[in-house]
Amino acid sequence: VRTLLTMADTRRCRRGELLFRQGDPCDEIVLILEGTVKPSRLSDDGGEQTVALLGSGDCYCVTPVFLYARYPVTAQCLSAATVLRLSRKNEFPALQVDPRVAAGVVRCLAQRVERLTAVIESLSTFQDQAPSGRGRLPQRGP
Repeated sequence: VRTLLTMADTRRCRRGELLFRQGDPCDEIVLILEGTVKPSRLSDDGGEQTVALLGSGDCYCVTPVFLYARYPVTAQCLSAATVLRLSRKNEFPALQVDPRVAAGVVRCLAQRVERLTAVIESLSTFQDQAPSGRGRLPQRGP
């Protein structure tokens, strides 16, 4: 863990401060040490959809950093927050130096898959309960 801390940047953020913006290149994993952070997705027409509320112990940006992708959301601090930022250039060596770091990344990804699975299951349940096709997801043909 000490090795990881020497490779990471700790940042204190004010309420309302943006950690990153949707569409910017993603080059770091963010771990929330304290405070509340709201990742939200902005639509082309200016609408905003809150994706989650993150708190102490939550990590974010694991998938896009590994895929060399862009941030899929904008993240804003809803309170004063302290975050640990592990840049891509330090992340991969950290995974090799300490297997606990690799296990933490896998755990973070597994939690995300579990949350997405729950969302998919709830949508499936909604589809099955919708009367006479209203509210149902479109079905694909053969």
